[in-house]
Amino acid sequence: MRSKMRSMTLLVTALVVGGAGCSKQTARSTGMSDLGSGSPVETTHTGGSTTPTATPRDLSDVFFDFDQARLRGDALQTLQSNGQVLSSEKSFGVVLEGHCDELGTVEYNLALGEQRARAVERYLVGAGVDGARLSVVSYGEERPFAKGHDEQAWSQNRRVHFVKS
Repeated sequence: MRSKMRSMTLLVTALVVGGAGCSKQTARSTGMSDLGSGSPVETTHTGGSTTPTATPRDLSDVFFDFDQARLRGDALQTLQSNGQVLSSEKSFGVVLEGHCDELGTVEYNLALGEQRARAVERYLVGAGVDGARLSVVSYGEERPFAKGHDEQAWSQNRRVHFVKS
């Protein structure tokens, strides 16, 4: 295990020093509200009829496998739905927050979190979402959703979270 961790540390260091890796971003307070908080579906009144409109709350997190930034099958389904919401409702932008479990070094997890968020960004832009509405930040392991120290918690922390901007 130590050998693997040492190898990962050397790889990340080489990528960062060599300029081939992702840029390191530190966790910062954005002052934005979480998409999970907010009102239920809003409605728009047009000519006597009421039609539901998409809200940021309709966006779901995307989850990843251990040590991966590749989009899984369930992530593709989630992103298809999120892409439809973002395409139909253009009144808000989204910060794509990359997160990791607590395994690995801080530097490695910051790079992996950014790779995950960039994978989601590429998918959404490819699906027709205006890239100017999307921004990326990596928090690595610094903002876990689940506080446990086991696989159940870690699997919930390997994610990209959507935050209204």
